[in-house]
Amino acid sequence: MKQVKSALCMLALFFATLPSLAHAEDHCSIDIAQGVEVNRAKLRVFDKDKTLFEIDKNGQLWIEGKSVALNSEQQELTKTYFQQVQIAVPEIIEMATRIVELTAKQLHASFGEAFGKDSGMVESIDALMLNVKKSIALSMSKKDGVYRIAPDGDEQFENAFGDEFEKEVEAMVERALGSILWMVAKSMLNGEGNLEKRAQALGDKIEKSVKSNMENIEKEVEISAKKVCCQMATLSRLEAQMRREIPSFAPYVVFKKN
Repeated sequence: MKQVKSALCMLALFFATLPSLAHAEDHCSIDIAQGVEVNRAKLRVFDKDKTLFEIDKNGQLWIEGKSVALNSEQQELTKTYFQQVQIAVPEIIEMATRIVELTAKQLHASFGEAFGKDSGMVESIDALMLNVKKSIALSMSKKDGVYRIAPDGDEQFENAFGDEFEKEVEAMVERALGSILWMVAKSMLNGEGNLEKRAQALGDKIEKSVKSNMENIEKEVEISAKKVCCQMATLSRLEAQMRREIPSFAPYVVFKKN
């Protein structure tokens, strides 16, 4: 039973740390400090219900509802900023969505396939991931061509995989161990082998599935994270230039370097 428990605990630990992979690279020390909404025509940055500034596709800037007069160089700078946000924000949301999909897939692979559809594991996984999706939908969303990240949306995303999620996965691990004991005992009663061999075989199956899928998930998430982090670093540099060259923009920081 020791190997089985080890594999399941490794799975629980992996999911507790999965969201932090998006910030694991040394160069990805940038947070989103304000709310952001962007579509094909306009960018809006906000804090709660207050609009801080807006930029349209032509580079026109409004600060707290008032149009800001820009020279050609300043307007080219704000236009470039808009274009970069238009690329980065959808990819941030896509990465978050993909992490949720990969998490659900791994949970199904490690629990559902190992214990079967009648074990109740599939229903538990679906219920758990539905709660995660609802939580993330409050912080990151796409609707009618508008991509939205709430203030502290990246932090809210990590919280969706926080203590409650970890507790639920740990509870699933405990239920899985109980299911294993029952499966092994049932097999022994049917004369299908000794306890140790049955537990070893099941432990090997779970561990192989966990390691294989963990490697695939880590690789995919890290590739996406590197791309997104480079985009956020570019936005941070553009913002710094805007603060230097557009005096009324000086107080604003959206992509905050730690």
